[in-house]
Amino acid sequence: MWAGFGPSDCEDFDEALSRVMQMRRDFQKEFEKLGSRVRGWTQKALIGTFMGGLKAEIIDGIQMFKPKTLKDAIGLARVRDDQLTRQRKLTRPSILVDSENPASI
Repeated sequence: MWAGFGPSDCEDFDEALSRVMQMRRDFQKEFEKLGSRVRGWTQKALIGTFMGGLKAEIIDGIQMFKPKTLKDAIGLARVRDDQLTRQRKLTRPSILVDSENPASI
């Protein structure tokens, strides 16, 4: 519906995009949705805003690659997020304690 009528006067997509933070799993989708509605933003501005909204642990793993497009930044962020998820799974204790025989560990 937005595509047919344009944004309403009360919607400021530039401001909304600059406030999107990675608090939920759908950060990327929300960013892309709002990013498609802003006008006049350069790739550099989109990348900087996207990376500014990421969690520090993800930014630290992708800044060194200096992504040139938003697509590259999103791809790198996904890879880093997947790496961190795998690391967390590997470091979680997986030993179950036998309550009847605790010495069996």
